[in-house]
Amino acid sequence: MATLDVRLADGTDATIVVPTAGQSGNRGWITDQTTSNAQGAGGPTIVALIQTTVKATGIFSWRASAELAAVAADVVTWTVTLQSGNGAVTTTGGTFTGTSNGNAPTGGLALISTGVAGTGIVITAGAGASQTLVSSGKTIGTAAVNDLFAASGLAWSNTLGAPYTDGTNVFLCLAVTDSVANRAVSNINLSLEELST
Repeated sequence: MATLDVRLADGTDATIVVPTAGQSGNRGWITDQTTSNAQGAGGPTIVALIQTTVKATGIFSWRASAELAAVAADVVTWTVTLQSGNGAVTTTGGTFTGTSNGNAPTGGLALISTGVAGTGIVITAGAGASQTLVSSGKTIGTAAVNDLFAASGLAWSNTLGAPYTDGTNVFLCLAVTDSVANRAVSNINLSLEELST
């Protein structure tokens, strides 16, 4: 990306970020995965994430879906957040899904929770700001019907709707909160793709 300093009609100065034409965006995905340990009680607990670094438009297409085994009278809340920050990235409680069931963005991460029950994945450095894309709660009426979740959309920085700037760390996180007990999350599918210029 390049920047252009301009003076607006009201006399104030501003900097416009100009994406490089033909720049491909970074992308990563996770397909049909299950957490190693039960998660969710008292959450939100992050069960999967994809992290990339902005190099094109700073605008992202995302998708998330998962399934949780039902327990009668359980209240399950699925939360999808987009977190951002700068600097070196470190996490705990997650492992790379591997090329057969996912692919990390170049220089980024594609993680499924392997943390001990109830802790999930924790971002310990490289993030900071967070915006909630979806928060969907559902009461499970019987133990025979699993809770299915799916959502998708476009996302960018929540600061006046501006795209993320070049070099920013961006994390797509899928988290679950469970009112009854920690349970394994299955059929996790997650994708994050930066739109190309």
